[in-house]
This record gives sequence, structure tokens and C-alpha cells, in this order.
Amino acid sequence: MANDHFCLFYVVDEERYTDFIKFCKDGVMTQDGTYDEDDNGNLKTGVVNWLREKSGKGILTDTRCYASPDPPTPDPAPGPTDPNNFRLIVVVCPGSIGDPEASNWGLIWGFTDFLSSGTLALQKRTFELEPLTEIDDLLVKSEPLFSKAFSELPTEITKRLKAALVGEKGTDLFAVEDEIRRDFDIMLPPAF
Repeated sequence: MANDHFCLFYVVDEERYTDFIKFCKDGVMTQDGTYDEDDNGNLKTGVVNWLREKSGKGILTDTRCYASPDPPTPDPAPGPTDPNNFRLIVVVCPGSIGDPEASNWGLIWGFTDFLSSGTLALQKRTFELEPLTEIDDLLVKSEPLFSKAFSELPTEITKRLKAALVGEKGTDLFAVEDEIRRDFDIMLPPAF
């Protein structure tokens, strides 16, 4: 089953696309340099950090992200509800659709804030997709570093790191990464 893959499809309004990509890579930061919180106090650490927590399971190296190119701008320019003013995001994930480790990106705190809702009638039968290499590269580069950290760190710090990566309420990813750097001499990529 190691070769099984499935696709996730998301629709993002064009006006939110740049913020969506930034969220995927970096999460949502406040002006004081901490992660923004959702209504329940969970931190919006982003897609890359959420997937880093799953390091060692092939998810980082095998996940690939794609987006439709810039939508054509008709005259006059479309408004936010225009069905042509969106980007289709396609994520190819390893595993099976029933695997909660990989398939439920709706669990990433802050992720759904960027998605369009409602019904979208697609007129095209095919879509051109471009790789989102800036996200894919972060995932691939993260795998050996986080796999090594998870295998070498004591269980307690590994649990705290994983909780902070996914943004559990009351965690501080920057503090955990500083502690790992200081006490275990393991350099992890920056949280953002």
C-alpha cells in the first residue's frame, strides 16, 4: 500500500490566494511575532508545520501541491463572487483517503479560513495545474531533519514538539525549537 495516493481539492478565491500560500508555508503570524489563534486558542501554524508533525511516515516527501494558473481577467474585472475568480488547489497525498493522518486538512487550524464555500459549477473539463514548488520544497527538506529529531529526542520533548507543530492550545513552537537547539544541539528549520 506504500504506493497508494489520493487527491484533495480546494477552491481559494483569487483575492485570498497569496495569503493562502503564505499560510501554508508560514502559518498566520501576529504583529508581535507569535502565531495567531483561532476562536478556541489553537495556533494557526500552517500546513507545512502540520505535515512536519507527521515526519517519518512518507507524507512529507510524497505530498505534492498544485494550483491552477492565474485566472484570466475579463473586462470588467470580476468580483469576489465571480465563479472565474478562483484558484483550484490540488494536493496529491500518499496513503488512502480514510487515513486521518494525511487526509483531513480541515483539521489544520486556520486552513478553512482561506477556502471558498458554496457551490462551484465548473465549466471546464480539464484544468492546467502548476506545481507549488515553494511548498513542496519545504516539505521535502523537512523530512530528514524532523525524522532525525523525532528518533533522537526524548519522548517528552518529541511530544511537545509535535503538539507545537500542529498548534495545540498553550504550545509555543519557537520556545520548543529553541530548547531543542540549546539542549540537544539539533537544528530544525525555522517555524516560518
